[in-house]
Amino acid sequence: MAAATHNLSARQIAWAQDWHLREETYSAALACLVYVQRQLPLAKLWGDGVTSSSDGQFFQAGGRGEASADINAKYGRTPGLKFYTHISDQFSPFHSTVITATVSEAPFVLDGLLRHQSGVAIEEHHADTGGATDHVFALCYLLGFRFAPRLRNFKDRKLYLLPGMKPPVIMTPFIGGTIKAGHIIDNWSEILRLATSIKAGTTSASVILKSLSAYPRQNGLTIALRELG
Repeated sequence: MAAATHNLSARQIAWAQDWHLREETYSAALACLVYVQRQLPLAKLWGDGVTSSSDGQFFQAGGRGEASADINAKYGRTPGLKFYTHISDQFSPFHSTVITATVSEAPFVLDGLLRHQSGVAIEEHHADTGGATDHVFALCYLLGFRFAPRLRNFKDRKLYLLPGMKPPVIMTPFIGGTIKAGHIIDNWSEILRLATSIKAGTTSASVILKSLSAYPRQNGLTIALRELG
């Protein structure tokens, strides 16, 4: 970085990193940059700033970092980490988090939508197949986001109907079954408590979704969220 600048030495940059670069200061600085970028007339030509997308980018680990990084066969045999970044339709990356190379991206979709410090007010969010699960669909609905992922193998996906609904004949091949509404009704208070805790910041979506998926046997809340999704 010092070679790319004219007035800063490597020692000055290292000092700033050691004393000032922390997660909270980085987030605050990023929020300032996003705010300034949103005021530019050119940014408004790209979009309204209410739509966003997220995806992970793999970075190889080097030196001592190789020992603590994971290997994901999708990216080869070199250990590394992924940066999962949320970017608005005005091309401002308003949230980024570091995750292990082998972890699912889906639990971190809502973290970026809820925990960023910028003034971006997202209404619709896009992700790829790796960020889409029934649980994410459910929580996005409860928290007021329209979730519109880009899904691969779409022809193999199935739709599910509410009890008593009968699809048109032309739609029959696309129907996978009936939603078990009883699970949603029985666990509705727990679902609302979970959504409220995430919205209030008592817990993060990534933590709770990873915890729910880690149960040896799916509990009632996990099943109910899936059915709602």
